[in-house]
Amino acid sequence: MLYVSFLTHHLTVCVVKVSRLKNIVESYEQSEESKETTKSQSRYWTEEEHQRFLEAIQTIGHKDVKAIAQFVGTRNSTQVRTHAQKYFMKLARLKKQEEDGGCGGPSSNPDQEPSEAGEDNANTSIEAAAAVAAAFLHQRTT
Repeated sequence: MLYVSFLTHHLTVCVVKVSRLKNIVESYEQSEESKETTKSQSRYWTEEEHQRFLEAIQTIGHKDVKAIAQFVGTRNSTQVRTHAQKYFMKLARLKKQEEDGGCGGPSSNPDQEPSEAGEDNANTSIEAAAAVAAAFLHQRTT
């Protein structure tokens, strides 16, 4: 009889432990599901995000990507940095096309492969592109 009461008590303790572990697993699964829904950020920037990005560049400057990310609100600093690089390279390319009279393709050398032309664009100085962007933004606001 003593042995049965010991086993009953031990079984009750184990049931409580199992119940507690089930609750822990359920809360972990729910937190993982919520992380998945918040991580499903679109790869492409919306027009609204891009406008906030431009406003941040005007007010904060182009170097403080953390502050720009906070200003945009929906992107992290890595995403802001890559967006800025692509944006400034695009502005520099448009400015160069404007200066060249809009003729020709991405490369002045017709024998150059398109991928090599892209590498040349990637090597464009961020500082120079930022200066072009600042001039462009200044033109837009005046």
